[in-house]
This record gives sequence, structure tokens and C-alpha cells, in this order.
Amino acid sequence: MFASQNTDGFDLAGQNIYIHDCNVTNFDDAIAVKPTGKTGNNPFGISCTGNLTAENMHVTYGVGMSIGSVPPEPTDNCVDGVVFRNITFAAPLKTVYVKSNEGRNGGTGLIQNVRYEGIRATDAIWWPIYVGPQQQLQPDGGGEGWWPNTVPEVTIRNVSIVDMVATGCLWGRAGALRGNVSNPHTHIDMTNVRVTGWNASMDWVCEHTSGVATNVIPRPGCY
Repeated sequence: MFASQNTDGFDLAGQNIYIHDCNVTNFDDAIAVKPTGKTGNNPFGISCTGNLTAENMHVTYGVGMSIGSVPPEPTDNCVDGVVFRNITFAAPLKTVYVKSNEGRNGGTGLIQNVRYEGIRATDAIWWPIYVGPQQQLQPDGGGEGWWPNTVPEVTIRNVSIVDMVATGCLWGRAGALRGNVSNPHTHIDMTNVRVTGWNASMDWVCEHTSGVATNVIPRPGCY
């Protein structure tokens, strides 16, 4: 699959979804897992997007295997239960990307029980791992910007990253974990994660986030 510069590979919402053995080349999310109630009108009759697995895929460029963005909504707005397994990336802008978004309608949002396993990336261009508010700047100047405010109305918890290697990272640190002071990220757990490259030895951007880091190089300083 080849998508244009600002087009996702797959936008997915619902339950009991299986994506596998695909190649994606684009400059936006390779997969974007969306909440079912994003528009405030849930047509599926279910509360959360979940029981979704994507595995055995290769991504060229791309902005990651992504959750979201998830804004707060008055109705159920959640992603609960996603697995990304055995994914390789070549020159990605991001690989692990979990993102909230500002809402304008009140309410809350939830991202939980997400697992990344067996991730391999070479020549990563930007953040190998990013958990926080969506980074977006549209050609017309719209969007949240490159360093947006965190979103206290959206809870992010129980995200696991297991067996990940990113080599030759070109810019940016190993990762950014950006929780909100009034609603921190919790249980962002990493096991056997290694990031190497030009700036990868620098400390992570790590704010209001907690979890367990086992054999993680470099290790997030706030853990």
C-alpha cells in the first residue's frame, strides 16, 4: 500500500479486527486506531475500540503504529485492547505513537491496554517512542503544533513496549513521555528496549509518567 503525504495507511475503529502481512509506505500514521465515539455519535453500539491485532508488517517512512488521536468526548471515547506485533520500520518519523488530542465538547477519553512487541526500526527520523499529546501542524498552519499542551481529560495507562530495537536514529532523543500533572501516565512499562543513534544517548523527555523499565537503554530518567 502506498498513501500520499498526509494520508493514513489504515484508520481503524471497532472490535475484533486483525490486520497482518502488509507493507505500508506513507508519510502519516501507518495504522491509526481510533475511538468509536470520536465524533460524539457512536454508530457501532459499542463503547471502545478493542480486541485489535496488527502483526507481521513492514512500514517505510510513516508516523508509527498509532493509537489515536483520542480527544475527550461526552460519550464513550476510548481505545482498550490493542496489540502491534512483529513490525519493522525503515526511516520512520515515529514507531510507537500513542496520542491524545484536545477536545472542544467536554467529557473524557481513555487509552489503555496497548502492547507493542517485536518492533524493529532503522534510521528513525524523529521520536522512536512518543506517548503524549498529538504533534501535528497542517500546511495551512492549523493543528496542535509540534509541542502541544498535554490533555488532562484523556487518561493513558497500561502501555507495554517489549523487545524493541531502534538503530541509527537521526534526530530526537530515544523517546518522549508527556503526561499531565493532574492526570499522569501510569504503567508505561518497557522491557528489552534499545535505542541507538545520534541523540539517542540523551535523556528522554519524561514528564508525569511512571512505569517499570527493565533492560532499557537509555533508561528514562523519570522512572
